[in-house]
Amino acid sequence: MKKYLLLSVLFLSIISCRASELTDDYIDIAAGYCISGNYSEALGYLNRVLRLEPANSKAIRLKNTLERVTNPKFFTYEFNPAKSYLGLAAKQFENKDYSGSILSVNNYLKHYPKSDFAYALRAKSRFMTADYTGAETDIAAALALNNDISYRLIEAKIAYQRGNFRSAKQKFEALAKDVQTSEIYKYIGLCDYAMKNYTGAALNFDKAIILSYDDKMLEDKYNEAVKKAEDENKNN
Repeated sequence: MKKYLLLSVLFLSIISCRASELTDDYIDIAAGYCISGNYSEALGYLNRVLRLEPANSKAIRLKNTLERVTNPKFFTYEFNPAKSYLGLAAKQFENKDYSGSILSVNNYLKHYPKSDFAYALRAKSRFMTADYTGAETDIAAALALNNDISYRLIEAKIAYQRGNFRSAKQKFEALAKDVQTSEIYKYIGLCDYAMKNYTGAALNFDKAIILSYDDKMLEDKYNEAVKKAEDENKNN
């Protein structure tokens, strides 16, 4: 529900006053993070815009909406013992109690077996416990119910962790057509690196660095990929 509210604000904001090219880029990046559910990164880019243009109306409206919908008091729910399992599962996941989160989702799905969010949450919990087979099954169930872009991101990460680098790269590249974030390009670079396509890896790590804050790991991977690409060229 949060995501749909955010999207409605995003599309209404597009028709408002024209900002500079740089701030427009930052707002587009923030929009991409909103779509993928990474609200903290979205707020970071909106704050960048407001430092450059404190009166930017698009950034102000989107930031205000983002802060409201990420406030736990924004939504009120009628108490339902079965529904409470899902809220508990989400809180357990937040607290890194992944096994507890899985058990709570199991209880929730007994009552609501068609909940795409529940399957996706269990997929994330299983992913964090390295149960990639279970995570893959759950995210497939979530996607069958709702082809949500955030679920597709989880699916791509699972493919990467299972060592299916070619498939993972295809999934991340499909995501990049709609959302350009540092995380997506980082994973494309990691897939290239795993497949020994060091030139491609360097290019994608470079894109990830451009879209990120100061990220030492990305810079290190970029330098490693450049060095390996140079070594390959010398040997050919």
